[in-house]
Amino acid sequence: MNTRRLVIQLSIAIALAVITGYLTINWMQSLPRGDVTKAPTGETVPVVVAKTTIAPGTVINENMITVKNFLENNKPKSAFGSAEDVIGRVTIYTIHTSEIITDTLLASRDVDVGGVGALIPHGKRAMAVQGNKVLGLSGLIRPGDIVDVLVSFRMKDKSITKVVLENLKVLATGKELVASADGKKSSPIDVYTLEVTPDESEILALAATNGTLHFALRHRSDGETVLTEGADAKKTLSSYRGSKPKNKEEAVTITSDEPQYSIEILRGNIRNTIRVK
Repeated sequence: MNTRRLVIQLSIAIALAVITGYLTINWMQSLPRGDVTKAPTGETVPVVVAKTTIAPGTVINENMITVKNFLENNKPKSAFGSAEDVIGRVTIYTIHTSEIITDTLLASRDVDVGGVGALIPHGKRAMAVQGNKVLGLSGLIRPGDIVDVLVSFRMKDKSITKVVLENLKVLATGKELVASADGKKSSPIDVYTLEVTPDESEILALAATNGTLHFALRHRSDGETVLTEGADAKKTLSSYRGSKPKNKEEAVTITSDEPQYSIEILRGNIRNTIRVK
């Protein structure tokens, strides 16, 4: 009896599963083919975007840009709607492929010549100095990096190295205004263009004329000013030097104007010396 009831229940369950599957398949086949997700509706507007990556200091031409349609709500306020508004403008930052071109990425309209001059902020100067080819070969210093400047030169009868400038932006290395895409490109350059104030340019010129320059790379977010006294040969050679070890037996020096007497006492092979005034 129990076996018969179990067979009936299983048969009903199988029948219901078959019917449910059949109805589900028919419902899915009745749906329209293609993407069932409808694109959001709304008015679109033209927006100028970069067709290729554009380096800083580049004069934009028609081959570098294209116009695409964006929803009006997605258009940045400072974006451009016409290619004519962008052609001839100079970039001050790297603009990547398909990136929307905004006014904040471009130099002012009175700048119509590319190069380093377009990258200099108001009140600053661009100054090229000779550095070390080892830095260029290693790829350590690249455009956009922040460096401290050290100078080594002779002062009177000794050599000294001192940090003379801090937090300077590297505008260019050799003729390169932008770092390589993979960050690994290196070249045997020894000329670096730095962004300085007029006062800093005087210090940099004097250091470059009378000594050898070195650059210390620092983190972009590290704006702390560190005061140093410089390092000469004596200070350098004293680095990592421990204190002079003390002798196990130190001689006792007696400083007195009174006469001193010594008495030796012999006890077998043992000799003791007693000093008395």
